[in-house]
Amino acid sequence: MGYEKQPIFGMESSSDRYPGGPSHCQTAKLKKKRPPPFPNKSRRYWETIIHDKFVHIKGERTWAQLQVMKSGQIEDGDEIENCRSQFTHRRLKRARIRERRVKKYEHRLTVAKGIVKLKEEAGEDNNEIWKWLGNIVRELGTEGMSSDESGAEIEIKMVYYTKVMAWRREVEKEL
Repeated sequence: MGYEKQPIFGMESSSDRYPGGPSHCQTAKLKKKRPPPFPNKSRRYWETIIHDKFVHIKGERTWAQLQVMKSGQIEDGDEIENCRSQFTHRRLKRARIRERRVKKYEHRLTVAKGIVKLKEEAGEDNNEIWKWLGNIVRELGTEGMSSDESGAEIEIKMVYYTKVMAWRREVEKEL
């Protein structure tokens, strides 16, 4: 009576599953070469990531539920979709503003570094101001840059100036 090799459930080698495939030793060597699927991070890091993901999912679930409006009526599907599209529009607008700030920061930093390099190659002494400006840009970071739309949302405010009257005394003469 012949003895046939019966693989244990879940323990079969790759050559049993795939004839002509790599052996168990070859598979182990391949696994050693691959980076781990998740970076080595602390438990606190992963807990924070998972918590943030669940908060996001909870928010998305809330958007999909019917809400009671100020008038007391329940939203219908069109109103929910309109609200979601407005939210998406605002989120994308913030992303565009952020991207403009990042690009402006990178451009200004590149210009400052480039001018410092050019002035050093030319042997000029006045490159200290450009180093200083580069440091200021670096300190401000991306949040310190203005976006192109920042002026469009500013409200108009009244500014009062003192009017110089010819009949007033000049304080400098009196002192």
